[in-house]
Amino acid sequence: MKKVTIREVAERANVHYSTVSLALHDNPRIPKKTRLRIQNLAKKMGYSPDPMLNALSAYRRRNNSRPYEATLAWFNNHPVTPKSYNQCPFPEYLEGARLKALKLGYKIEEFKLQKNGYSPKRLHSILKARNIRGILIQPQPTGISQIDFNFDDFSAVTFGYSLLEPRLHMVCPDQYQQMRLMLEKLRKIGYTRIGFELTEGFESRCSHNWEAAYWVDYYRQPKKNRLSPLVLQPRCHLEFDSFEKWLSKEKPQVIVSTSASEVIQEYLYRMKLEIPNDIGLVRHSVSSTDSKSTGIYENGLLLGSNAVDLLVSMLNNQTYGVPEIPQRLLITGNWKPGKTILHDRQLIKSTC
Repeated sequence: MKKVTIREVAERANVHYSTVSLALHDNPRIPKKTRLRIQNLAKKMGYSPDPMLNALSAYRRRNNSRPYEATLAWFNNHPVTPKSYNQCPFPEYLEGARLKALKLGYKIEEFKLQKNGYSPKRLHSILKARNIRGILIQPQPTGISQIDFNFDDFSAVTFGYSLLEPRLHMVCPDQYQQMRLMLEKLRKIGYTRIGFELTEGFESRCSHNWEAAYWVDYYRQPKKNRLSPLVLQPRCHLEFDSFEKWLSKEKPQVIVSTSASEVIQEYLYRMKLEIPNDIGLVRHSVSSTDSKSTGIYENGLLLGSNAVDLLVSMLNNQTYGVPEIPQRLLITGNWKPGKTILHDRQLIKSTC
């Protein structure tokens, strides 16, 4: 029997053959009602995909970048200092985004908002004149922020919780689960008294996810293992006396630090406490190239890549403006054991 083709299904369904192809792949760009109608019709007509053609299409997708289609804007709203002049504060996010954009036929151009002093109106006109319709917004520099910009003509995705207004679609590390993962790993190794340093400003930027996971764990522990966190106020330096007093009172075996790990390391050295033999130190986030520190690798490349996937999908669907219901895509990090903790239960008991 003659094999039924996509074009024949399209003719019977009175749609373009590309619509049939998308519907048969259950692509959400096609309305669900239309997808089901076409899928049922194709089944009734006896259509079946050609496995050799599918394999050839997959091979072409894997081995060929799409031709250049457009530019995506990367908004960097951080202050420019001599040290950061040519640096992005989130290099893995940007690199992951660039690699995925290249595969999809796009390129990314960084706009340093504070360096160039763009007014919202001027920036809007530049993007419109250059037909840049997609915007990626990296985490904001301080606190929780707002951007005074008209997004009506643009698709936009932001990273993290630090952009309070407007509420856009967001890609973010799964910080709550990452904190739970750290505590679980430390307790499994043998640490029972886990200290936690948190900074109020940092927690606000993270929607209090790290803190929330810590308190859930806190109340699940025996009272003897419940340590009050070391709380720092926004933009306040951790004083040595305060740290020494907290350490003496709580007696942690290991400290999980969110924003003051460098200072804590310096103070432990001043107190002649050796890491990890006397006390462990864990960072909430470590880079992929850090071979010493213990903590969570947040998969920055994957965060950037997924943000581009989401943004390009919005552009393909012509979804512009501030969404009525923002979506949150959470990316899970990986535990990265390093040299700043002990990895033997017996050693931990003998040093505490």
